[in-house]
Amino acid sequence: YDAAWALYELAMLDREEGNFKQASEHAQEALTFFRDIGDAKGEAWMHMVLGEVSRGRGRYYEALGHFDLALTSFRNLYNEEGIASTLRDYGTVHEALGNYGKALTYYEESLRIYNSLGQRSGQGWVLADRSVAHAGQGKLDIAEQECREAITIFREQGIRRGEGWALRAMA
Repeated sequence: YDAAWALYELAMLDREEGNFKQASEHAQEALTFFRDIGDAKGEAWMHMVLGEVSRGRGRYYEALGHFDLALTSFRNLYNEEGIASTLRDYGTVHEALGNYGKALTYYEESLRIYNSLGQRSGQGWVLADRSVAHAGQGKLDIAEQECREAITIFREQGIRRGEGWALRAMA
């Protein structure tokens, strides 16, 4: 069990650093562990990671397939944070595909859940993502306001990476 979560953490770190091949290997290995021990929550989170790795590689439809599996599992587990995270990830794929309206629909639902959970960091990430989609639609005033809101949240929470991401999105 601990080994599977350690592999999850390694996969996340590799993904963050752009080492998608290594991230995929760690995630696949962790997914196998979670399946073997019957941990549905662990499986769902690993599908999230695999989807994020696929997205990072530009394999958007493959990513959506992993997010479908994750979302189904999170809904079956009544895991609201997992649902919100998955909806956000759906949005990022649709944003990358230029489907800004669809991305915003997913972001809106994700933000609603994060708001209900009082999960500030999740709110910040969704606001930052929404700003990119709004900028893609040419709604620059809305995009700037959402970036500012995201930056405020990230500063409150001490999330320097998020703050930097939002500042870069505003540029």
